[in-house]
Formats: sequence, structure tokens, C-alpha cells
Amino acid sequence: MATDPPAQALAEAASTAKLLVLGSRGRGGIKRLLLGSTAHAVLAQLACPTIITRIRRVKNSK
Repeated sequence: MATDPPAQALAEAASTAKLLVLGSRGRGGIKRLLLGSTAHAVLAQLACPTIITRIRRVKNSK
């Protein structure tokens, strides 16, 4: 499986880590296939426990 450079760098860093935490914008289905997904690529080559969390924009309450 070909890996994009950010996913490769994260996978290499995770090889000596105790935990890897990634944020995900939550692109699904077709968009992930067209644009690629770093989180998805990292999941394909886990080297340590990994948490992937959704990123949400915080609305300004002013």
C-alpha cells in the first residue's frame, strides 16, 4: 500500500511511541477515496496504540 509522506512520518515516529493521537476532519466515503486520508493510512500500519479523534470547530460565543 502506498503511503503519503505525513502518514509515513507518523508511522515511523509511532514505532518508538507508547501512544499516537491523531485528529481527523471526518471526511467519509468518496471524499476519502479521492483526497486520501492520513489517519486511514496510519491505521493500516499501526506500530503502537492509536487514538483518532474528530476535530470540531469551536464557535465563538461573543
